[in-house]
Amino acid sequence: MSSGFLSDVSEVNVFWLSGGGTLRNLTDLLSAMKTMPIEAFSHHTGSGKNDFAAWVYDVVGDKKLAQALKKLKTQKGMAKKVESRIAELSKNNK
Repeated sequence: MSSGFLSDVSEVNVFWLSGGGTLRNLTDLLSAMKTMPIEAFSHHTGSGKNDFAAWVYDVVGDKKLAQALKKLKTQKGMAKKVESRIAELSKNNK
C-alpha cells in the first residue's frame, strides 16, 4: 500500500499553492517546502490550519506523514519530515 503514497494524485486532487504552482505527489511537496516563499507557507499553515497535512491525509492517504506534519510548525521541519518519509517509503518499495 505504501507505494501508492509516492504516486501522482488524480488531476482533480492536485494541491494548488498560494502564489502559483501545484503539487501532484510527495516529491513535489518536498520541492515546494524547500523553495516556496514564507508568505506562501504561512498562507497554508496560518490561523491554526495546515493545508499540507490535510492534503497528505485526505488525498495522498499517508496518515502517518499527515499526523507528523500536523505537529510541525516550521517550513524547514516539514521539509525534513517529508524527505525522511519519502526515503522510508522508497526503501520499503525495493
